[in-house]
This record gives sequence, structure tokens and C-alpha cells, in this order.
Amino acid sequence: MENFEVFHRTRTIVSKKIAKKAVTRNSVRRQIHGAILQQTEATSQGYDIIIIPKKKILDADFSTIKSDLSTIWIN
Repeated sequence: MENFEVFHRTRTIVSKKIAKKAVTRNSVRRQIHGAILQQTEATSQGYDIIIIPKKKILDADFSTIKSDLSTIWIN
């Protein structure tokens, strides 16, 4: 959704279905946030973005998350 700002607003929702421990959920959020920060530098228009990861993200490393988000970001 376009937000008519010069920056992006992103939120990541990691439910208890993904991981029961808050430490694990926060780790997933931090990894996604770090990957998003590297992708938003290339774009200029602001959007509101909500990311809801699946349980498979627990097995993924940062480079996989980054490449998946870059694929989505380009499309």
C-alpha cells in the first residue's frame, strides 16, 4: 500500500505458531528487519509493508531471507 511519504513503513508479524519463545520470534523479526533495511536503500517511493513469515523461516539463514525478500521487493 502506498503511503505518500518518502520512506517505507514496515511491520513484521511473527505469531506464536511460528515459535513459542519470544527470543526466537524477536530473532526472526531482527533478521527480516536487517534484510529490509538493505533493500529499501534502492527505492525512492514510500510504501506500507506487512510481512508475515511462515514456519520455514526458522530453518533459513540470513542470506536466504535476504535473497527471498529481494526477489519479492523487485516484483
